[in-house]
Amino acid sequence: MLNVWNLYQSEVNVMFSRFASFIEVCGGLGYRDTARVLGCKLDAERYEAMRRAVIETCGRELWDGGWYLRGITADGRKIGTHTDAEGWVYLESNAWAVLSGAADRERGMLAMEAVDGALYTEYGL
Repeated sequence: MLNVWNLYQSEVNVMFSRFASFIEVCGGLGYRDTARVLGCKLDAERYEAMRRAVIETCGRELWDGGWYLRGITADGRKIGTHTDAEGWVYLESNAWAVLSGAADRERGMLAMEAVDGALYTEYGL
């Protein structure tokens, strides 16, 4: 599986996309399941291993202890951390972590609680 979006972003020296990583987790399910239906057991196992590796990396690199980061710049600065004065919780990175299955139940609940606590206003999210 080639993650073209991340390759493009690294070439133009911008932010590592957590969105692309979480989409890759979703895509990995599709590749795995298609390989299974076609009887390609080794391919299915390979896609599942790749998907698991992306989930592990996201958990290690993007989890900030209570929610998922928005991203990491080319120079390594993390965006959306608990140390940021503002803009420390972002909806899309946390929602996609949950929707993609990259977040386990505990982290998914914490991430959504962080979104609710930080972003919910009388006007909505």
